[in-house]
Amino acid sequence: EVILRTMPDCPTNSLCGTLKKEHRESLHAFLGEYMALQKQFAAKFYRREEGATYFCQYQFLPVGETHWYRWRKEERRFSSLEDCFERVRRERGKVKQISVEKFRADGELILEAQFLPDGRLALAAPLPGSVCALEMEDSAWGVCTGVFPHSGTFDFHFPLLFQLGDLLYDPNHPEGGFMGGPFVAAKQTTDSYLFEGYFQWENAPNEIIPLIPQVMDCEYYPREKLAEQHRVLTLLSQFLKSKRSSWDFSKFLGAYHDLLVAPPAPKKKRRWITRWHLFK
Repeated sequence: EVILRTMPDCPTNSLCGTLKKEHRESLHAFLGEYMALQKQFAAKFYRREEGATYFCQYQFLPVGETHWYRWRKEERRFSSLEDCFERVRRERGKVKQISVEKFRADGELILEAQFLPDGRLALAAPLPGSVCALEMEDSAWGVCTGVFPHSGTFDFHFPLLFQLGDLLYDPNHPEGGFMGGPFVAAKQTTDSYLFEGYFQWENAPNEIIPLIPQVMDCEYYPREKLAEQHRVLTLLSQFLKSKRSSWDFSKFLGAYHDLLVAPPAPKKKRRWITRWHLFK
């Protein structure tokens, strides 16, 4: 609603083939239809139905930890949405997001809803193959799936907080897994949200490779938490934040050399053996 009030209208440039013409030509018309569908989905999700069950999973930060969030899936289904929230509230940790799927009495999935930690509804989604999705028209399904085009050529134009050389991590990707662990922000295109990051493999710490993380989910990584094998990332961060002159590069290579090669053992003083030592 804020976008409709404050931003001028423009084409959506969506690549979704089932969108109506008016939704391609007008962002305002597209958002208006999307909000109307969200209200319908929310009403269907909150509607009490005989025999309906709910399956929940949630992302949380366990007590005593400061970094990566964990996903927890409940094995059983609950008889009400309130029971789902009651289970989440018993978790000893900081909850980040909650996802709940609603099922009919015959076991068929109706739709999914995502909630904020305080229980407010953030999004209702008709998952592919769900009852709600099968009942929708193609044009309505296009509005749901065409919110953001899934094309690599599509760019979001907004500034990013992070700078070249910042030490970052994605709390949604556990350390040790794919794209998990700290990395150094390496390169950003001038008109895109894409950011290359230099990652260091956990199972092969001598390999550093460029990957493109989900930068909008990333946070600053606390340097004091760096493991011994990640010291090279600190050197790389310092180098990228410098003016990167030939002198800076030589200092980087020198520090990297010292990191890889153990310092030579101190020389022992030679002991001169005299005739006096022999008779002592």
